[in-house]
Amino acid sequence: MPYRLSRRSWIASGSTAVFSFAVSRPSFAETAALWSSSSTILCKTTSFRDRVGVGVVLTAMTGTPDGQYLAAAGDDHQIRIIRTSDLNTVHSLAGHRDRIRRLAFSRDGRHLASVANDGQVFVFDSQSDYRKTHHFAGKVAVAGAAFAPNDFRLAVVDFSGRVHVIDLNTQKLLRIESGIRDLRAVAYRDDGGMLAIGGQGGSLILLDPRDGQQIDQPSLHRGRIHSLSFHRDANVVTTIGDDGTAVVYDTERRERLKQIPVTTGKLFSIAVLNSQSVAVAGSDNRIRILNTDDGSIVRSLDGHVGSVASLTKVGESLFSAGFDATLRRWSIDASGTQTERIAESDPTKDR
Repeated sequence: MPYRLSRRSWIASGSTAVFSFAVSRPSFAETAALWSSSSTILCKTTSFRDRVGVGVVLTAMTGTPDGQYLAAAGDDHQIRIIRTSDLNTVHSLAGHRDRIRRLAFSRDGRHLASVANDGQVFVFDSQSDYRKTHHFAGKVAVAGAAFAPNDFRLAVVDFSGRVHVIDLNTQKLLRIESGIRDLRAVAYRDDGGMLAIGGQGGSLILLDPRDGQQIDQPSLHRGRIHSLSFHRDANVVTTIGDDGTAVVYDTERRERLKQIPVTTGKLFSIAVLNSQSVAVAGSDNRIRILNTDDGSIVRSLDGHVGSVASLTKVGESLFSAGFDATLRRWSIDASGTQTERIAESDPTKDR
């Protein structure tokens, strides 16, 4: 049975969000970006800067299901709501005091969740100017968040190895001890019947989100799992981690389908593009498009000069953010041969 929120470890409130309304109008300039396996193409650039004019490193991103908005968290601890049609920042949300680790929109796009190193979890309502509807605070850094596909539940994972499944209607909490420290990633399968988590040690833990019972725990990586994602309407999950590989795992058959060597560095972020393609990126500054059916690297995207911290697919575009304080938009077509670069501050810095 779910437990109610413990006031010792989590504090809940329904107060109004601390946010400011801002409109940022980017100026565009023509430049060029290179696909490693094709010709150079034109792209556009602009900048995101904080109040004193320093380029902002974006540490987490997500997009609305309708493709109209991108939520991006910066190292200034602000969350920017960016309209994708013109790339204007229409809201700036404050409240976090440390690095924001993950952003997640609900399946209907109405609610945005943010989690951070400060132990706080915020839920904002996009239909009421991103008013904060829920606030949970703990003493342990929170690294992953995912909304359930079929109801108003939020799963978050923290560095202590706990999984918290919160019913946002009743504020009831199911707390699960995973047995693994330093959890970084969590995702629901599309049918809502399985929860996948990953962290230190390289094991993928599959849980029943209704009661927290463990279903499976395959060892997939050497070192930490940084991110994972289910393919849409499928049993297949792809995981990435410290060992520079991507692993494709069938959660129904409980079988490793592919293990794809990608880089000698670490992989930090993954974005599912379609039923057989994912984008992955990490410490070697390069984005790869993988075919998860045959295990091949289809294409490489070059341009970042710092580790790529976050990827997300919004509409027909792939967004990437790096420690070089740049945001880039790559246009994804059937052959994956177009790209567009939209934000840059100081490309010489690797922060």
